[in-house]
Amino acid sequence: MVIADTSLNGSTFTSLTLRGYPNLRFLTIGSFCCVNVTTVNFSQLPSLYRLTIETSSFRSSEGTKASFYNCPKLREINLPDTLQAVRF
Repeated sequence: MVIADTSLNGSTFTSLTLRGYPNLRFLTIGSFCCVNVTTVNFSQLPSLYRLTIETSSFRSSEGTKASFYNCPKLREINLPDTLQAVRF
């Protein structure tokens, strides 16, 4: 699945949940997406293997917190150089 560049940028769009896609193996979030999102949750994605986040996504001034639940096959998380910090 690919979320196109500059998507999901409404001023009231502050939370993103991706849940319950049992066959989703690859997810790419394009550049300049989710710029106001402060929380993102990935759950019930048993086949997800790779997550890629492109440049300048998740740029909320408050920061963005991500959580992962029941993603047992997740092996790759590709992040852009523009992310300031990643905590696990």
